[in-house]
Amino acid sequence: MHASFFRIFQNTLYFYNYLNMRSLSNGLISASFLSHDSMKNYFLFSEKFFSYYVKFIFRIHAAYGGNH
Repeated sequence: MHASFFRIFQNTLYFYNYLNMRSLSNGLISASFLSHDSMKNYFLFSEKFFSYYVKFIFRIHAAYGGNH
């Protein structure tokens, strides 16, 4: 359980980084269409969402995987 949890978590980190890189490059390409504020709001939202997601994952891990 322990190893698989961290593998899932690691994959999630990779996926999140991939999404961020993609949205960054898309943002650079379409910077003329998007206002600065909407990009800023998107990143604020995604970081907030990701921190909630991490807390959620760790809560599940503590409940089911934990140290037992």
